[in-house]
Amino acid sequence: MSTKKKNGESTFKATQKDKKGIGKTNKSEENCNDSSDDLIIGNIPNMSDDVKQRGIPKKVQFLRNLKKLEREKKLLKNLEDEEKEKVEHLLNVKKALLKSKGERVFVS
Repeated sequence: MSTKKKNGESTFKATQKDKKGIGKTNKSEENCNDSSDDLIIGNIPNMSDDVKQRGIPKKVQFLRNLKKLEREKKLLKNLEDEEKEKVEHLLNVKKALLKSKGERVFVS
């Protein structure tokens, strides 16, 4: 005789050992987070960069980036040496963050 199974039924029957093992996980391993994962620069969220430029045409993006470069040059011309180094470093860090997100970055 052949056994027919109805839709949704399986021929596999769980034993008591199988039932006990379902859903048990080691919670200490799940809750263990590496603090080093939080320190990666690329994981720092920037709330002002939430708006993506996908809908904007490439020509407009390029023109906006050129305007940003012009503003950076004007800003750097007006600063003294020590302040200039700090600002250049901050701009380089900001550009590195944008590169890590996969956006194009134009360097002057």
